[in-house]
Amino acid sequence: MRNDKLPCSNRNLEAREHTSQVHSANSKEMDSLAAMLFDTDLPTSSFALAYNYGHLDFILKLSTWLMILFQCGTDKLVEKLE
Repeated sequence: MRNDKLPCSNRNLEAREHTSQVHSANSKEMDSLAAMLFDTDLPTSSFALAYNYGHLDFILKLSTWLMILFQCGTDKLVEKLE
């Protein structure tokens, strides 16, 4: 009877270990992505430049306007700006 439960518990243990490894990998990936976006040593990172110089709000508004322009045309953009 105990031998029947052993394989199941081994599978559960393996599943927990795999889940733990996946969470750890995802966490490291997100940390490196965040570091890349906000790294001040990377001049090509527009997010880092905007964040450091306080222009993030402007870039977010600009991206919203561009999204409206591409989705709805110039008439909607003019309406939104007025």
